[in-house]
Order: sequence, then C-alpha cells, then structure tokens
Amino acid sequence: MSFDLKAMILDNTQYVSGFVNKEDDYVISASMVANDPLQNYLAIVHGKPTETDINDATLGTIFHRGMEQIVLDEIESKQESGTPSEIVGAEVAMHTKLANGWVLSGTADLITASIDDFIEIHDYKLTKNYTRKMMDKEIHTHAYTKQLQVLDALVHDNMGTIGVNAINGDITLIADFFLKDSKAINHEPTHSPLQAPNKIGTEDMSATEVLFGEVIAITDSLQSYIESGQVPPACADTWPRSVKGKVVHTRCELYCSHGKAGNCPHYQPSTGQTVSRLTNW
Repeated sequence: MSFDLKAMILDNTQYVSGFVNKEDDYVISASMVANDPLQNYLAIVHGKPTETDINDATLGTIFHRGMEQIVLDEIESKQESGTPSEIVGAEVAMHTKLANGWVLSGTADLITASIDDFIEIHDYKLTKNYTRKMMDKEIHTHAYTKQLQVLDALVHDNMGTIGVNAINGDITLIADFFLKDSKAINHEPTHSPLQAPNKIGTEDMSATEVLFGEVIAITDSLQSYIESGQVPPACADTWPRSVKGKVVHTRCELYCSHGKAGNCPHYQPSTGQTVSRLTNW
C-alpha cells in the first residue's frame, strides 16, 4: 500500500475559488483587491503556483476547513432540534460582474443574521499577533479591511441568492483572528476578533457603488498591463529588508513563488537569509 500523507494534504488544501468561471472573463477576488499590481498580474497571467511543501498557507486552509465543518455541524444540530440559528452559512461564495466585464468574487468564511436582520461577516485569520497589531494600527487602509469591505459589497449585491433577505443598518465586519504565536507550545490559539470600518458612500453613490468603482479602476489598469504585455513595476517594500546592505522588495525579490518559478523579472533568490519570520504571499 502506498500512502503519501504530505501529497494528500497538499492535494486537498489547494486554494479553489468559490466562483466557477464558465466564460472567458478576467476574475479578481476579494483577497486580491488590496494587492500590489504585480502580485495580481502574476497570479492572473501565470496562475497560482502549485505548493510543493506544507507551509503557513496549507495550515491556514486546514484551519478554514475545520472551522467550516464546525459551523456546518452547528447548523445541522440547530435544524435537528428545531432551534432557530443565526448562521446564514459558512464559506459563502459570491460573485458580481463589473461594468468593465471583469468578475469580482469572494467567499465569506461565516455570515450571521439576527432576528432583527443585523448582519455580520466573519473572516478567519490564523496568524501571528504582529499581523493583528498592524491591522489595528492601519485599520482604515489595511488589506484585511479592504477584503471585508469587498465581501460587504458582494453580500449587498448577492442578497437573496445567499440567504440574506434583509439588512438592517451597516453590516458588521469582523476579522476573526486566531493568534498562533503563544509562548508555550501547548497553548491553543488566542481568539482576538477585530472589527473593521465600513466603506463610506457619497451623496450620489452607495458604499457598494464606490467600492465597485475602485475595483473597476484597479482591473482596468491590470488589463492594460496584460494586453500590452508589459509587466508592472516591482512590488512596494511592504516588508523592507536589507540583504548585504541593499534594501530589497521582499514580496517579490525574496519570497515570490512566481519568481521561483521563473515568472517574475524582479525576483532575486535569497542569499542565505533566514526567512522563517515571513511567508510567501
């Protein structure tokens, strides 16, 4: 009997979008909206690299699958007992076709609705306390905030089809952090949720319309790069890091999986640097 546990884990934790594209459309997901243009360009043109090793992304997927099963078990238990449940659904997939032909997709880890139609969107984050601190510090501009705001817009645009029939006031957006860098190895992850601000509309446009307009501008720029064959400039120094006196673009020059596959012109292989504190995007 041949049993390759590592291969089985990697095969079953590959990211699969909840949106199945049956047309020849470009697709951008909620998690991509706040990315650097080069990240999105590489992902769209070359696809997501196949993982060859178990890493933080693999563990995150395992965690998400476990949480999904817990929620589904809770829904089933409520149904069997006849008890009303506030849970709308787990891993709720949504998509919207934008005015420029692109598809915006997103999957909410958990959506709940109270009896008074107060809606909450939860997005699970299995990460380190540093990441939560950075989101708290940059709450209005952080990538996780943007991701939740996109999910908010998708819920408004997909009402009815996802089981949300009414929305009372602003949807509550929650980054559900489970912090894994406990001091003792036998400590369970600390649950530390953080509420993100809602997108603000204007006199003429709803918050959803404002957000869709921003995504259209992002995707128009991406499409111009794709169709011209030009590659976007190197990623911003999201994590400035010095290698032998030179500041490198960490996301691309050291840790980019697309770079390792030969698809990123800005990629520079690590020269013996310790990379345990950072993970591939």
